[in-house]
Amino acid sequence: AFSSFCSFFLTLDLSQADSSIFLSTIFLYQVHSRSQPVSRVLLSSLTECTKKYPKALTDAFLIPLVTRGVGVPHVELIAAIYSALPPENQATFVLELVSGPTFKWSEQTVVSIQNIINKPSFVMNQAIIDGLVRQFEAAVEGFSKNLKFCTLLFQIISKYPSLVSSQVFALQQILQQTDTFMTKKALNKLNY
Repeated sequence: AFSSFCSFFLTLDLSQADSSIFLSTIFLYQVHSRSQPVSRVLLSSLTECTKKYPKALTDAFLIPLVTRGVGVPHVELIAAIYSALPPENQATFVLELVSGPTFKWSEQTVVSIQNIINKPSFVMNQAIIDGLVRQFEAAVEGFSKNLKFCTLLFQIISKYPSLVSSQVFALQQILQQTDTFMTKKALNKLNY
């Protein structure tokens, strides 16, 4: 029944506002309430939405999903939807995500951000770096001993040295609150 509903949704010619309402009330609820990975039908429907309603999908589905808290079943879904988005919508999604209100961090949030940053199509810029640093400042207290969090910091410092140069002090403050074997490595890379 839900698969028929998903297929029907894709046949409609909705406005940005109507598609946003539909995605946030039907799809977001279906995905966020799951403790298991989403079905192939739902995943297929959502990736098809990237072609027809990319802005609505990022604004009404992806960003709320991440800000409410990413669970284990969401990591693969976020990566698949991000990959299916047109390049201009990928950049907009990441910028809007990190520039918005601080989101609920979990280990799966860290993994999702790493997955996005590792995509060949991902393009980092100064605004994304600045937003990420702000998000890291909000999250560091709960992730001070989290190796994946420190690895993400190290990865960003290593891959984008010219972009993080304006955030050296803030990143030092964040890293000084962490305590993993990656802390010293990241600090050394930052100060190099």
